[in-house]
Amino acid sequence: PYIVYKPSTKYVHTNTCRWNAGDAVVITDTNGIEARRCNECNPDIKIVNEYVKPEPSMDDYGLTEDEITLLRKIVSYEYGSDWVPVYEKAKVVNGVMNRVYDSRFPDTIYDVLTQSGQFPGFYTYGTYYMSDSIIASVDYYFAHTDEFDNSNSWYADGCGYNVFYYQ
Repeated sequence: PYIVYKPSTKYVHTNTCRWNAGDAVVITDTNGIEARRCNECNPDIKIVNEYVKPEPSMDDYGLTEDEITLLRKIVSYEYGSDWVPVYEKAKVVNGVMNRVYDSRFPDTIYDVLTQSGQFPGFYTYGTYYMSDSIIASVDYYFAHTDEFDNSNSWYADGCGYNVFYYQ
């Protein structure tokens, strides 16, 4: 086997790896390129400049301040307690964003949150508690989207938490 590099993903593979396809080029060393080793085929080559995937942020998603505020409000409405962990609160953001990206639902955050029968009372609720953990939960979601599943719905479990699922 020989070693190939995929510029589109920054991965180094063996030519027999199932992920070797498309734009891969044969290489003999990693000088002059940022690269990361495929964990599946584990090619025997020294990585000179380790590629580090940049952390995503809300800016990468093109959200307006109003949309960020709406996400914070829905987290406050659904999970306003400070004792609920930030990761749990971020699951609410995940559910909303999964709806935005799902063709069965409206395609904006505002339209998802104000869709008839979906979040009764949310938009007219009025006062929202904006704790640091609520703000952090929205930030956390957009910095760690790969940690979340395709859940787009949830219900209260009666013990202070929500159960998230895909519908």
